[in-house]
Amino acid sequence: DAASAVEFYGVITSVTVTGGARVGLSGGALYDGTLTLDAGQALHVDSSGSLSNVVLNGDLVLRAYDGVGVYVSNGLTLNGIARVGRTDGSQWGGMYFYGTQTIDGTGSIVFGSHWANILLIETAATAATLGPNVTVQGARGSLTTQYSDSSFVNQGTIAADAGGRIDIGSRENGQYGNAGRLVNEGTLSASNNGFLYVHTDTWSSTGPITSMSGGNVTLIQSGSNSGPITANGGAVYLDGSWTSSGAITASG
Repeated sequence: DAASAVEFYGVITSVTVTGGARVGLSGGALYDGTLTLDAGQALHVDSSGSLSNVVLNGDLVLRAYDGVGVYVSNGLTLNGIARVGRTDGSQWGGMYFYGTQTIDGTGSIVFGSHWANILLIETAATAATLGPNVTVQGARGSLTTQYSDSSFVNQGTIAADAGGRIDIGSRENGQYGNAGRLVNEGTLSASNNGFLYVHTDTWSSTGPITSMSGGNVTLIQSGSNSGPITANGGAVYLDGSWTSSGAITASG
């Protein structure tokens, strides 16, 4: 029941938790398996731990303290909401990627309101792919790489939709620099006065880039675009060395 708790400290594979108990991860590792929780239940990361080749049927909460995180390797299938940092901005969290892999499933990664929230590729020559049904959204945070030969590949949606700023490139304070590349095969968008700022060393986009309801999508550095660009009550800015063969529509 809601007064009960299950805490993972060691190394665990597949497990199903029912009955509404609070489920926590304290420095442990889930690997090569599936964690299934009751609807609306979450895995609370109480002390940074690892997920390796895991299917998570449930939510993930990263806001126990500043910098709490999960170290992700060999892929993650997320069928729930990963909450990175607190909505009120009082604490930040992170997801740290090791090795080329795909973040798949039907879930979403939602940034809270602290600027330091981060999705960080920690290894060189690494591609972290966001699957076609995955959404990264929310208020403030960054998708950042440590190495120039690493990249985020977006097949889903990256959306600044909560009135804050999401960076693809360095953190908002410039930490880690603009190393790496963004390959957008999905959707980049900003709405509700959100600001999506793409400033990796290089970028390419074949999918839609959209802004609406006061949103701002800005892409700088060196890039190429062949997908549609649409500004409907919002703004799209491109600066630096870039080419575009996609249709551009502005209205509203």
